[in-house]
Amino acid sequence: MNDATNNYDFWETTASVMIRCFWIWALCLAFYFIFMAFGGDVIYKYHSIVFEMTRQQFDVIHYCGMIVTKLIAIIPLIIYISIKWTQKYK
Repeated sequence: MNDATNNYDFWETTASVMIRCFWIWALCLAFYFIFMAFGGDVIYKYHSIVFEMTRQQFDVIHYCGMIVTKLIAIIPLIIYISIKWTQKYK
């Protein structure tokens, strides 16, 4: 095997890992949304016992958590797209 083949295999493997990471994070975000949409009241009742907070503070905290989860999910997708784009025009 030459260096070009090893290099291509490396980037192909990296792209494969990145797209899997994206789908895992997207699934985490979907579960997060479902839990908050359908079980937010139960989760708030539990958290308000442990931590003193209003419902608005609880919603803001979890909305920010969803934003962070989205940002983390987008990073592997950007890496995947850039690897595939680079391989296409090489």
